[in-house]
Amino acid sequence: MPTPAAPADAILLVDADPDSLAMYSSILAFNGWQAHTCPDESRAVACALECRPVAVVFGLGSPAGSSMDALRELRQHPGTSHLPVLVTTTSLRASVRDRVNDVGADALLLKPCTPTELLLALNDVLNGALLC
Repeated sequence: MPTPAAPADAILLVDADPDSLAMYSSILAFNGWQAHTCPDESRAVACALECRPVAVVFGLGSPAGSSMDALRELRQHPGTSHLPVLVTTTSLRASVRDRVNDVGADALLLKPCTPTELLLALNDVLNGALLC
């Protein structure tokens, strides 16, 4: 399993689904990460500025709606634009991939992903790899 970039590095989990937040938070904590959760995607930037994560795992609820707006805001805000963003979604249709790529996400995973997939993707985006 990949290890954290540094002990207790923070990862921000943004997802309206409480089950996803709990699952991914447990996976990250078990593997040495400090998981911060944000159940309200409209607060993604504020949560990121507050907890200062090294990366964001963003659960995409609606590729055409407010989720995409919140993701776009996260990528454009001067205080968060540098953060690697890994997007999880229930759809890997080409149109979803295109929208996520256009916003500037670093990785896209089918939700729910396995612990290994999540940890490997985080390790890759933290090392500068683009997985979209």
